[in-house]
Amino acid sequence: MRRLAINPLPWVMGPMGPCVTERNLREALADLTHTGFRALHTDVPAGMDVPRYQAILDEFGFAPAPGYFAGDFHVPEKQATIVEQAKAHAGTLAALGVDSTFMAGNIDMARFANPAAGENASPERTKRMADTLARVADAGFAEGVRFALHPHIAMIIETEEETRAVLDMTAGSRLGFGPDTGHLLWAGMMPERIIADYADRLVAVHLKDVDPAGLRRALRYEDDYIAAIGTRRIWTEPGRGMVDFDAVFAALPSGFDGWFVVEVDSPWGCQFPPTRRQDLARSRPRCAPAYGWIGRRGNQRRCRWTVGSTGGLDRRRGPSTDGRWLSRRSTKLRGEPGRSHPRRDFISLIIELLRSFIGRDSTVA
Repeated sequence: MRRLAINPLPWVMGPMGPCVTERNLREALADLTHTGFRALHTDVPAGMDVPRYQAILDEFGFAPAPGYFAGDFHVPEKQATIVEQAKAHAGTLAALGVDSTFMAGNIDMARFANPAAGENASPERTKRMADTLARVADAGFAEGVRFALHPHIAMIIETEEETRAVLDMTAGSRLGFGPDTGHLLWAGMMPERIIADYADRLVAVHLKDVDPAGLRRALRYEDDYIAAIGTRRIWTEPGRGMVDFDAVFAALPSGFDGWFVVEVDSPWGCQFPPTRRQDLARSRPRCAPAYGWIGRRGNQRRCRWTVGSTGGLDRRRGPSTDGRWLSRRSTKLRGEPGRSHPRRDFISLIIELLRSFIGRDSTVA
């Protein structure tokens, strides 16, 4: 049985990131009850206690799935505080019966402005990150929860060099690996290769896909992270973009029983009602971090991807890539990103796409 969950990002995403409230949590669960999914990314709303959160999930017939933990792991002065915060996070998950969580560094503002280019790269910073991440993972394991490194665009662990360095420096610790297929590919990696190389560390996987047209637009307009994922819509439903999911699943270790969490920040398959978009806009004062103004940068040429002369996407050659030409798009599935699907439920589309490459006999836990 494959353990499948979904992150309710389309219901909870605000202009500057996700913000879960009881209202949008209930709205997401009500919609999702009509699908095969029965597990949800864990994110307890601020001010809500664990029993209340569990009761809401139970009301809709859902189980909690791995959550997400972030921090300034590279700042030595914050290490002790972060470890205590991680223990609290692990305690919440353990109380819900969840045994793993994804873990990423906080946003690096230079990377936010120029995503997937490895801005501000520093071996010393990466080493400090690795030290704190290992301590956090050991503390979480003592609470019964496995913490997994989650490389993420615009965050402090973004590139293949940094990902491999952290995993290599923490070998022997309790730190696992929780990759996101879309973020890996956008950063210039081959997801199946790095997953295979660290298969023994694999804890859980985010299933995310990159739309090649969206990536081309983000490169052309030198977008910051929010513009790339919002205006250019760089993400698409799993199986409809550039990620080779056949290769990803082939790279999994034998008997892998970790979680797969489906993520689509902004669905291509249909549009949400205007009222929901208005609700998200109103959530901004409560939820948005104070990122400040982010302008366009004229150095997008440093990104790991370039647009080829024929319009295809080409990985730049370098120590972390092989320069393989990747204008390929999945041809296994019907439909093209950007074309609307009237009267089709977004999550039903996700299930159709997902099961087409996981297998019709798969169980959604």
